[in-house]
Amino acid sequence: MILFTDSYQTDLDNFFSEYSDKRREKYSDKGREKYYGKCPTCNRYNTNYSWCQTCDTQLLTQGWTSGNKTIDKLIKSTQLRATEYDNKYYLQWINYDELKDIKKIGEGGFSNIYKAIWIHGEKYIDYDKNKRSSKDMIVALKKLNNSQNISYDFLNEVNKFYYYYLVFFSS
Repeated sequence: MILFTDSYQTDLDNFFSEYSDKRREKYSDKGREKYYGKCPTCNRYNTNYSWCQTCDTQLLTQGWTSGNKTIDKLIKSTQLRATEYDNKYYLQWINYDELKDIKKIGEGGFSNIYKAIWIHGEKYIDYDKNKRSSKDMIVALKKLNNSQNISYDFLNEVNKFYYYYLVFFSS
């Protein structure tokens, strides 16, 4: 779990460096199985069904930005730890055009809460075909007021929520 301190940038940079080294070592050729299929990017056997730990985690972190470097690092840190295509176990940035039926459901001191449908948002594996699939899913959105001035407390709240979700609900 990452807790943000006054030196959060250094903490995150150190985490990424250490994690990348461990991931490279762990998934060099260990854990790769023929029945998982081949990665279309590196052409080696996958590390899970239709998932290459080396390539897919890197692809998740590319081609998007929230516009806030700290939030990007938080989201990318969860993506780099992903071990399968199922997106229940990592955070993602959702572009507005991927949402429909947005409805405001609550309001707080520093944010508004919305409910929406994320088009093709739920990612899962069709195990019969060993193929990636997706379907629409309901999501909760939090729109931050003055998000340029995000506090360490808010980032810690997000990080703790993610950590507790993994511990208590992902089994």
